[in-house]
Amino acid sequence: MALEQILEDGRQKKRLRKLLITILIGVVVLHIGAGIVAGVLVVARYLISPPATFQVQKDIRLPARERENKMNMAELDAMTPKPSFNDKLQSLQPADFALPNLPKIPMDQMLPLDPSEIVSDQISSMVGTGMGSGGGDGGGSGAGGLGSTMSFFGIKDQGKSVVIVVDTSNSMFERSSRGTMYHFNFKTIKDQATELIQKLSINTRFNVIIYEGGSMAFAESNLPANDENKAAATQWINDLSEDPEMSISGRSGNGPKLMEGGGTRLDTAMKQIFQMQPEVVFLITDGEINRGNFDAIPEREMLDIIGKLQAGMSQPARIHVIHYLTSVTKGDEVKTLRSIARRNEGRFRQVKAEPVKK
Repeated sequence: MALEQILEDGRQKKRLRKLLITILIGVVVLHIGAGIVAGVLVVARYLISPPATFQVQKDIRLPARERENKMNMAELDAMTPKPSFNDKLQSLQPADFALPNLPKIPMDQMLPLDPSEIVSDQISSMVGTGMGSGGGDGGGSGAGGLGSTMSFFGIKDQGKSVVIVVDTSNSMFERSSRGTMYHFNFKTIKDQATELIQKLSINTRFNVIIYEGGSMAFAESNLPANDENKAAATQWINDLSEDPEMSISGRSGNGPKLMEGGGTRLDTAMKQIFQMQPEVVFLITDGEINRGNFDAIPEREMLDIIGKLQAGMSQPARIHVIHYLTSVTKGDEVKTLRSIARRNEGRFRQVKAEPVKK
């Protein structure tokens, strides 16, 4: 009996020893496997490229201030004292004869010279080639300086060439809303246009274009802003008929006409505008843009037309838009006018039409 007990105790010890050895081997194998997996992950992190990630960052851009700086410098130059001229020469003692009066010099039409123009002239004289800018019968500018500071219905700009564009369709003179016919004072537009022209300096060129079913210009090309041309343009504007039924074909004047059908053809006017190669454009309209019979010209088509015309310019024109608020205002028309100004570095403003009784 004692022998059997001793043999049983020996067998239990052997089983216990095998169990301990098995556990020990399992722990070692587990650690070795974990080490291999960790090593593979570390190596894979350096060998396998991480997945692409996209992150949107806010792009802050400040608008260019070049035009505002030029306008501020022009205002500063205008404030500088101008040289004074005596009408007569004076002597220290009485003379036997009298000198004639000196001619009047139009100081209000003179701007300070642009130093870059002086340097350009000096360089051209040294190298023997013509580098100066010539002002012939075309629409280019022929004088130096920054041009004129101008304002139209509160929108200010500065340039050497400007075209004023006025919508003369019947809705600019009268418009029906809810069974009531409203009439508007077109003289306000005439006064703003003539005031802008009268304040132009001699080194600026200008023109005026009106449009409805077609378009018509005051002159064949942009004219220098001398007294004669200013007076002629002012007379032409003041003589424009305010009859709502008057069409472009019936209006008088020596300027060219461009006829492309009925409606309110801003697209036709734009073609004639860019023939003048302007630097600044002021456009006033009540917003209707169509080919007649309610065939409205979509915003995208209008912007594409202007974009193609701008592509032919050496320097894109700035187009400022004044929305003339009559008795009817449509959201899509306002959106189109805003887009025209925004896409062409211009400003947009709404002006309420002044009603009149008839």
